[in-house]
Amino acid sequence: MPPNLLPIVVTSIRTRIEEGFWMKSDRSSLLAAAIGCLTLALSTSPSSAQIRKMLYDEVSSGYIVTEKKSGVLSTLFEYSMQWSCPTICLEALQALKAVSHNYPNIVSACWEKVSAIVHGFLSTVCLEAPSRQSSDHVGSPSSFNNEKVLITAIKVLDEGLRAVSGFQGTEDLSDDKLMDIPFASDCIRMKKVSSAPSYELECKDDVIVNFESCGSGSQQWCEAIEKHMPLILCHSSAMVRAASVTCFAGMTSSVFICFSKEKQDFILSSLVHAAVHDNVPSVRSAACRAIGIISCFPQVCQSAEVLDKFIHAVEINTRDALISVRITASWALANICDAICHSDRILPYGQMGSNSNTQVIVSLSECALHLTKDGDKDQGTGKIRLAREENGPTFLRKLVGHVALKVNFHCLCCQSRFLPTIKTSGCVTIV
Repeated sequence: MPPNLLPIVVTSIRTRIEEGFWMKSDRSSLLAAAIGCLTLALSTSPSSAQIRKMLYDEVSSGYIVTEKKSGVLSTLFEYSMQWSCPTICLEALQALKAVSHNYPNIVSACWEKVSAIVHGFLSTVCLEAPSRQSSDHVGSPSSFNNEKVLITAIKVLDEGLRAVSGFQGTEDLSDDKLMDIPFASDCIRMKKVSSAPSYELECKDDVIVNFESCGSGSQQWCEAIEKHMPLILCHSSAMVRAASVTCFAGMTSSVFICFSKEKQDFILSSLVHAAVHDNVPSVRSAACRAIGIISCFPQVCQSAEVLDKFIHAVEINTRDALISVRITASWALANICDAICHSDRILPYGQMGSNSNTQVIVSLSECALHLTKDGDKDQGTGKIRLAREENGPTFLRKLVGHVALKVNFHCLCCQSRFLPTIKTSGCVTIV
């Protein structure tokens, strides 16, 4: 589509929505369809500089604050609050999610509105639902629709938090660390993280509009932890719990370090509890993914006590019956290993905490060896994890020496579908 055509499409759809539809009987369905078209236009990649300017102009003019019915954002905010009509509300929330993802720099300017809408819906719906955990949905079609809208509202919150905090992906391997990994220096390539907002695309445009800086997003995250999370982390719906835990996977270290110890402990304990005690695999998998993200934060990987809890939570899920859970847990464990291997560059390893550092490494090694026996995808990840441990401090290699022969055996017996470089990376551990 030509660059100048997309803004015309967005403006035309918005105008039609504001003017209404003459067919009274089909008004709701037509309105939902129109907002759905608006979502598709706002989701177009790469993002449009013209639409970005349109959104910036709307926010700068004060339409959001005064709640005047003019502009794309004002229209979406209006219909996202129509909780009595779940279909329209759902479409409007999905459009807001698309805005947060494709045009993240405008989220800070309208965060208060986004937060208020999401909290209003959470307060209304969550108070009607029981607090017990359940993997099955029981209820009327209306309650099912409310659950869908609730999950979408949480995803809007998630996307907004990622946008204001500058989330760009896992903070695990920088270029200098990649160069240290055997065989990785020959195949380094740039990777786009689909869950990260499109900052890079925005920076390429010539349109620059300055709003008041919202810092690292810590203020918005504090609000979410205090107001939103208590309503959804223990929700009866497994899908709601999974969506709420996934929000923590979009956190950054610059946000985490700004929290009080109480809030940090709340985040860490919530993830460990979900990974260990939730009876639904999708929730445990989401918790493991968040653990894999947060374990890369310097202030987390320097604490032996926290690492011990993380390793225990992840190790349990590496033995899950579902491969999807095992793969996510295996990925999280790989990140923990990498964080430990590079933490000595920030703080001497022996100063991590009161727990036995040796026992932490032994636990990681044994878990990695267990995964090399797995016949699925996480087998290769287990070998890569052991190779990452090889790149840590010298004494770290000695700690895994007692299982070197086992590693050698499993590497030699590795199935042919895995890349030779992965097999060799695992064998490096016995050198």
